[in-house]
Amino acid sequence: MGSLGTAVHGPPAYTSQKHERIIVSSDDFARVASRKVASEIRTLQIDPQKQVAIVFATGNTMVGFLNNLAKEEGIDWKRVQAFHLDEYKGLSTDHKASFAYFLNKNLFSRVPLPRENIHYVNGANPDLKAYIAELKSFGGADIVMLGVGMDGHLAFNEPPNYSSFSSRMQEVSLVPSTIEANKEDYPGIVNNPYAYTMGMADIFSGKHLFFLANKAKKAEIVQKSLEGPITEDVPASILQKHSRVTVVLDEEAGALLGESRASSASAKPVSKYVPFDYATIKRLKKKYEVDHIAARIEAASRERPGEKRMLFDELYEQHDDRKEFERRVDEFNAAPVMRNFIRQLKIAKTTPIKVSDSAKRAIESMR
Repeated sequence: MGSLGTAVHGPPAYTSQKHERIIVSSDDFARVASRKVASEIRTLQIDPQKQVAIVFATGNTMVGFLNNLAKEEGIDWKRVQAFHLDEYKGLSTDHKASFAYFLNKNLFSRVPLPRENIHYVNGANPDLKAYIAELKSFGGADIVMLGVGMDGHLAFNEPPNYSSFSSRMQEVSLVPSTIEANKEDYPGIVNNPYAYTMGMADIFSGKHLFFLANKAKKAEIVQKSLEGPITEDVPASILQKHSRVTVVLDEEAGALLGESRASSASAKPVSKYVPFDYATIKRLKKKYEVDHIAARIEAASRERPGEKRMLFDELYEQHDDRKEFERRVDEFNAAPVMRNFIRQLKIAKTTPIKVSDSAKRAIESMR
């Protein structure tokens, strides 16, 4: 492990990084996070043989997200393999203070996820090597959900003793601040301050990391994690080197970020961003009873999965109020606009979609 107070190199940076940062209101935080993750699951499941391996996180930040994810449409839960980051030592999967119990209560029991697709860390009788091997048998984690501790820890990789960027799944001794923070939910932690956790290297090997944080108390550590030096003193800072990270924050947690401050003086603050969602596409398709809006965008998205959201962002950016925009789209037959975007989507290779003059005129007519 690198010495405290010094930056370390950690895993090499990828040559093509794809990081996305979304800052929304506190009311929209959980809903937007669930939509982003659900969209990724649906995209992966375009392959009919794909089993999507997801490593879930727990804690207060995740409650609203999990509740909203349970309501998302278009997910084939029979093709989801569920894992989780960590567990308290000594707790069985049905113990009310266990993370297994938490996940079952907030998500697994609310969706048609087969029991054989749920892979718990059994705190009472763990086999850590076998657990990671099982995850690898599905090709590794497609999605890893992450919250962040007040000291920047991910899962239970707490500095200074367990935050090595090369660490693997192991038993850890919990620091006093974690014991204090968690003892209300698990009083036994005082006398049994140990846990099992995926290591930093296990987390970093996930293909797509989703980093969620909310509330003002997280603002400082979020800033250090996303914009500070990459150091084992702040374990979450390694996310800066990962190839694909989606960050979802509420306005309070993102208040100290340079991007947030810079956008506050602009005409459209980043906090106004709300991505169009699967349900909106379905409503448009049903209203017009044709396939040019939903089906064509879906078809184009199969060629370039990351671009579907951009189609709607191009339109949304022209309007300050999302509900007003949805109403106007419902009133206006958007087919010419959508066809224009689809054509440009198919033509574009590496450059962002540009709005043509005809599309701009169509948008203006919606105002």
